[in-house]
Amino acid sequence: MKIRRLTVKDVPSTMPLIEQFWNYLNGLHTAQGKDFDLCRARRVLVRTMSCEGHFMYGAFLGKRMVGFTDFWILPDFFHGGNILNIQDLFVVEGMRGKGVGKALFDRTLQVARQKKVVDIHVEVLDENVLAQRFYEKVGLREKMLMVQGQVANLGT
Repeated sequence: MKIRRLTVKDVPSTMPLIEQFWNYLNGLHTAQGKDFDLCRARRVLVRTMSCEGHFMYGAFLGKRMVGFTDFWILPDFFHGGNILNIQDLFVVEGMRGKGVGKALFDRTLQVARQKKVVDIHVEVLDENVLAQRFYEKVGLREKMLMVQGQVANLGT
């Protein structure tokens, strides 16, 4: 298996995995209530890949992408250094439990150490027990509550 940083050239091969990830999460968290918009997701991904502090890596078996992770490394005055925010880590069904997620996490951790990260944050749905177990297994055990909402639904 090869882990490498993804570029805009990889977007077409990444989109099917992003759609699978969307469907997986939507199956866990029906409150999401939106259909997957491939064009919008592609536009946002291309724009995001050029942002400072954003990283995206893919796991490949031969030419087939079997997983990806995307994360941000940002300065944070509260923590006194850079923090790592893992936005997504996804492994295709059939490849889970075979070390793909661990390899992606290890690469993320390698980049974090190079960038002098002091703290790691990961967003995981309460319903996503599989992801919670994975992150606990790799050593992330401290939990905190994240509160979120849609901007359009909030007051002025």
